[in-house]
Amino acid sequence: MYKLNYYILTMLLLLLLAGCKKEAALQPGNQDENYLVVKDNPSDPVDHAIYQFYQATELPVFYNDTIARLPVGNSAGVARYTYIRLATAYSPSGTDTKLFFKRLTKKEKVLAMLPFLKDKVLPRINGALPIHSILLVDSIRLRGTSGSGTTTTVNKPYVGFNTIIIKAVRADTMSVLSQKSNAASVLAMLMLKKLHVEYSTRLNADFHSISVNSVPGMSVYVQPLSALSPDESLTLEDFGFIKRNPTNLSAVWTPYQQDDLIAYLEALFFYDTTAQFEAVYTAYPLVLQKFKVVKGLAKEIGFRFAD
Repeated sequence: MYKLNYYILTMLLLLLLAGCKKEAALQPGNQDENYLVVKDNPSDPVDHAIYQFYQATELPVFYNDTIARLPVGNSAGVARYTYIRLATAYSPSGTDTKLFFKRLTKKEKVLAMLPFLKDKVLPRINGALPIHSILLVDSIRLRGTSGSGTTTTVNKPYVGFNTIIIKAVRADTMSVLSQKSNAASVLAMLMLKKLHVEYSTRLNADFHSISVNSVPGMSVYVQPLSALSPDESLTLEDFGFIKRNPTNLSAVWTPYQQDDLIAYLEALFFYDTTAQFEAVYTAYPLVLQKFKVVKGLAKEIGFRFAD
């Protein structure tokens, strides 16, 4: 019994001494690495142009949603990796959506987009909204449910969790109006996310209510125009609905609430001044009221306008 206790005490003492040895200094890991930081690749013209854009704007642009590959070991001599991808799946409206996008088949398409983003999009934001990154793609398709049916949006910008997905276009060959339209779509979707997250109550009370109250006691969204105006004497603009640029508003149905809002947001960034917008819709007081609401919200968020 004495020998057993002796051996136990001896083992405890050895363990205690081992625990008192100086531990090796902790080495930093890569858990906190920011994968949105762009690194230069001077041997590749596209990658180098992206790096120069990043230096000038601090905004990373990607042509692939996989932005890093990290080794995690090997199996039977075959290296294994984990992949870091942009968080694209996000719905600012809170509805169930299915997002499909096609990666760029030719990354050289990026080169025409960088000046467009730098000159036509970023100056309008001017710090009003944060952009974490931009993913350029060949095409975008979004399906979602709204109201009583299913909607499909094609090649419109989509705001994800840490990136905004934009269809790459030959901006250098586009007309001035087409460039304005494309820039307006990007800005509208960025502002849409902000509004849905922080201003949903005010949107219903100050914006959507204008059209809702135009036909008391009746649902005004996603309705045939004939139900709102049986004698066909009124147009959709009479109820406060405008065309979504450049997608035409159906002449016989009212839009979904979200499409109604996006149409005004795109118009907000397409027209240079309120006077230009009013010149187009001067005969429609409800349209002018709704435009005033969205412009007021945009200014409150931090966007700047000529008037």
